[in-house]
Amino acid sequence: MAPTPPVPLPNPAGSAAAAVLPRPAWNTNRNLVVTHPLLSLLESCASFRRLLQLHALLTVTGLAAHRFPASRLLAFCALSTPPRLAHAAAILARASPGPNAYMLGTMMRGFLRARLPARALGLFRRVVRDRLPADARTFVFAVKAAAAAAESEHGGTPSGGEAIHCAALKCGFVGESVLVGNALVHFYANHKSLDDAGKMFDEMPERDVVSWTTLVDGYARAGLADEAWRLFCRMVVVGGMRPNAVTLVAAVSAIGQMGLLAFGIMLHKYVTEGGVARSVNLDNALVDMFGKCGCVRYAREVFDGMEVKDVYSWTSMVNAYAKCGDLESAEQLFEDMPRRNVVSWSCMIAAYSQLNQPEEAVWLFREMIAAGVDPIDATLVSVLSACAQLGCLDLGRWIYENYITVLDGIATELLLGEPDPLQSP
Repeated sequence: MAPTPPVPLPNPAGSAAAAVLPRPAWNTNRNLVVTHPLLSLLESCASFRRLLQLHALLTVTGLAAHRFPASRLLAFCALSTPPRLAHAAAILARASPGPNAYMLGTMMRGFLRARLPARALGLFRRVVRDRLPADARTFVFAVKAAAAAAESEHGGTPSGGEAIHCAALKCGFVGESVLVGNALVHFYANHKSLDDAGKMFDEMPERDVVSWTTLVDGYARAGLADEAWRLFCRMVVVGGMRPNAVTLVAAVSAIGQMGLLAFGIMLHKYVTEGGVARSVNLDNALVDMFGKCGCVRYAREVFDGMEVKDVYSWTSMVNAYAKCGDLESAEQLFEDMPRRNVVSWSCMIAAYSQLNQPEEAVWLFREMIAAGVDPIDATLVSVLSACAQLGCLDLGRWIYENYITVLDGIATELLLGEPDPLQSP
């Protein structure tokens, strides 16, 4: 068989001379090692300018018409920093005989990374309407887009996720893909539709550690500590799953909410002796849990053993001392903090206010404002309580006028020492 004749190509450097490259046979199996020199260059491409040159060469050689090279070009454009979404969309539109599921999913992922969830949802609707190729990733990205769109609408509703859920059911992906099931459980749990999350979880024919962890965490975040702990126990005993660090954070949080020290000690032992990968989040959860259970000794033991501490580590330990009434230790740790955030300040102000040190609470609030830190609701409740204890009406009114824009019954009662007259009896 005669070899394929060389194909003249334009010189990328812009010279009038023509560069001649051989044209090896093209293998459409993307799982094999890429052997074509242009494809090898594409895999190692590091700039958009270089990509444009390679795109031109792939077009001249005819390789750009193949889905695999086109998908690699699309991925580079859609997922680069910054993304080149217009170029990616052009590649998608010219795909022959049409885009495959991987290309469509990559484009949706690019929209998500660029914080354009509405564009991702628009592409998904086109996939459903025109019956374009789809796989599990298509629906996972669609669920993520619905979640991002709801968040951008200040909470939104789970209606977008429900529509995707229906489409996934019709296409058979809910029963076949644990990825799609996990995405839907996560969506419902994050939007506090825990009944729907639990129903989705129960209907899944197959579950992995992510499935269990997502629902345990959803219950814990919603304050349903009993449900979270029961599901965690079911995961380990019935499901036979080994919890990971994320699961344990949720379980430890649930134990802290319930104040069950014995179970907290058991989980701590499992973490230290069970070969669990430690993380700052897990250690912070343990410190917080022991503090809520009133065991400052164990909290300090975990805190001192942490190789890396963040601002939440310090704040959790300060809060543990405050809850045990040890203001002196809380003050010392607060002073030693390398960095503070508004939660740290609020924690210490609350400690002073709750432990009958209103003067210190007011003084620390002034320090916080002077440091340029804006208070949060918890800060205001604590400092207004301190003002009420001191009868410091001027400061209370100043806080009310500067930080409370909507009349709040609790703040009014703290400030005036009487129920809000606008509230119904």
